Amino acid sequence: MIGFARTINWTAINFDTRSVVVHELNTAITAIREKHGPPPIDDGLPGEPDTPYRAIRAIVLTPSPHHEGAHRGEARLE
Repeated sequence: MIGFARTINWTAINFDTRSVVVHELNTAITAIREKHGPPPIDDGLPGEPDTPYRAIRAIVLTPSPHHEGAHRGEARLE
């Protein structure tokens, strides 16, 4: 999921739409976690690596030139 999120040009998508994407991702992850037993939310402690949700949230909500996405259908390998 993180790799896929990096292939999208988030700078071309308005902030409201990006916020909906993050909300839907959070809802889906929470439902999966509840179904399989872990606590619904587990963001880790300070100093621990980011969870996949937090990594994707950062990519989607704070796009940068490093996460500009694939162009013309070609994935970028970095």
